[in-house]
Amino acid sequence: MKNKTIPSKKRVKSHNLTLELKSSKNRYRDGQAIEVPEGYRCPLCPDHDDDDFCWSALLQQPVCISCTYDIWNDFRSDDGSDFGEYALRKIMEITGLNFQQAKFNYLKESFKDKPIWKKIAKLKAHQLSDLELRSLNEQMLHELEMLIEKRMEGDNI
Repeated sequence: MKNKTIPSKKRVKSHNLTLELKSSKNRYRDGQAIEVPEGYRCPLCPDHDDDDFCWSALLQQPVCISCTYDIWNDFRSDDGSDFGEYALRKIMEITGLNFQQAKFNYLKESFKDKPIWKKIAKLKAHQLSDLELRSLNEQMLHELEMLIEKRMEGDNI
C-alpha cells in the first residue's frame, strides 16, 4: 500500500518552480519527502531520473534521497581531502562555500531542535576561521553521531 501524503500550507520557490512540501510517514535526513514537478532533476546528479526527493536546507532546493545519503557520508570525513565524490564538488560549486563551510552549514541544520542550537544559531560559516570551523564541525559531528547511536539503542532523544 502506498503512503498517502497530505499537502501542507507551506510552499517553496526554487528555480522558478513552486514546490509544495508534503507531510509523510517517511522521514529523511534533511527534511520531509516532497513532490517536485515532473521532469525535475536533482542538482547533484542531473544525468538521470529520480523518484524520491527531499528539501536540502544547505542547497535551498530539492535533492534526491540517494544524494542525501552521499552528502551525509561525505561530510563525515575530516577535511574533505578524500572526497572525490561528485555530490560534494557540486555542493561547493552551487553554494560557493569551501568544504568546512559547507559541512558546518549542513551539520548546523541538524541541531535546530536541540539545546546546542542557541550556541550555534547565529554563527556564520563565512565569518569563522578554518580552525574554528574544523573544531565546531568535529563537535557537532560527534554530538550527532551520539544522538544517532542513542536512537539506534532505542533511547529517547
